[in-house]
Amino acid sequence: MSNRTGEGRAVFDRMARVLGVLALLASALLWSAPAGAVSVVVSPASLPLSPSGPYSAARDKPVGTVIATSSAIISATDISGTCVVTALILSGAAANGDIFTTGVAGLGVKLYYYNGLTRVQLAPNIQVSVAATLSGPGTVSTVEAELVVTGQVSSGTLNALPSVNLTFLAAGAGCGVVTLADKTLTVTAGNGTVTASSCVVTSPAIAVGLPTVSTQQLDAAGKTAGLTQFTIPLNCSSVTADVYVTLTDATDASNTTSLLTLQPAATAGNVKLQILRNNGTAVSYGPDAATAGNTNQFFVGPASTVSNIPLGVQYYSTGVATAGSVHAAATFTMSYQ
Repeated sequence: MSNRTGEGRAVFDRMARVLGVLALLASALLWSAPAGAVSVVVSPASLPLSPSGPYSAARDKPVGTVIATSSAIISATDISGTCVVTALILSGAAANGDIFTTGVAGLGVKLYYYNGLTRVQLAPNIQVSVAATLSGPGTVSTVEAELVVTGQVSSGTLNALPSVNLTFLAAGAGCGVVTLADKTLTVTAGNGTVTASSCVVTSPAIAVGLPTVSTQQLDAAGKTAGLTQFTIPLNCSSVTADVYVTLTDATDASNTTSLLTLQPAATAGNVKLQILRNNGTAVSYGPDAATAGNTNQFFVGPASTVSNIPLGVQYYSTGVATAGSVHAAATFTMSYQ
């Protein structure tokens, strides 16, 4: 009996060891079972600018003005556990600084990514890494595009828009795969025709004759005489922009006062000319530039309401005037914003 009992215990012990090994093998097989593959979705599949073209852009819109925008959301699905999804983003195309060119002078594209916390501009050909820890479906990042004014806008076609290359990596027990397919997002424009809006000055050279006045009318500083009205005629029938103008002293381009310098041929003394707007305000002079916000640039009105710029000019004494001739000239620069 004792021998059979001892043999029984030995068999039981061997079976226990076999079951223990089987249990370990089963545990190992269960631990290594693959998780479901993670899917990455980019929506939309490109970066279509909205609104779509054709674009009628005011020629002198301020630099930085946004004309159109686009965005695409990068999201991950089919995650069965905690998973870190990383988007490696690389942007490319011709660029000036950190703004991509478009094929149209004065218009560029800015690219950004948003990782749920901050919005960061993408510089050309510099790779950034955006990682999101997800325990279920969620947004990894957003890629955004802006069509912006970079200078004086020209007419043309948006035919050289930038693209963004995306490479996806996933890591973690809930990911199931390590590398996901690459993706290229290209900025697109539905009818990318651009027309730079500007009025037509129908009489670019305007001569104004002032009446002869007596020196007695200008016998002290600050006196005025001989007010004469004139206009700058415009044709703005096809323009959707706000119209601005800057007057520049042709004799002294650095002049920013409201008194126009006489030309060297003038012989009268202690006299200058003063140009007035139709509300009686004296015009101050500025640089010959159409840039938005140019010194002493003033608003004329919406193009739809503008057919001319009404002005007046008069003598202005800076002391006791002396007899002689008066000659002066000013140029005007239109700005369409």
